[in-house]
Amino acid sequence: MLSASALANAGLITNGDLSMNNLTGWNIVPTSDLANADSGYFYTFDNDGFSQDVATSSLYSYELSFDSIATQVAGNEMQFHIDDSSFNVATTTNWTTTYSFNGTDSTNTLSFLFATDSGTGTWRFNNV
Repeated sequence: MLSASALANAGLITNGDLSMNNLTGWNIVPTSDLANADSGYFYTFDNDGFSQDVATSSLYSYELSFDSIATQVAGNEMQFHIDDSSFNVATTTNWTTTYSFNGTDSTNTLSFLFATDSGTGTWRFNNV
């Protein structure tokens, strides 16, 4: 979920809860048949990710939160990016991550990248 702090503006993200059981609104990077949305969450077991462009304003600060779970910790990595800023997320088997940032009066690209070593499980992701 991405929301502005000055105005309740949840919903800047299209299909953030993946309730449509598809990836409408998201660009898959790279395009892969190993990445999918099903049962209300995104899952992958290869080096995949997805992105979405989000319009922000410099008048507001924003809060980004998301839920993620790795079915195995060893060999799994996750990053998220807001434009050129990159953030590593500690690999655990269950967590919610929250991050605050300032708007820029432009369109920002929000992206998530997931990596797994062969045979080390899957990533599940939801509630952006």
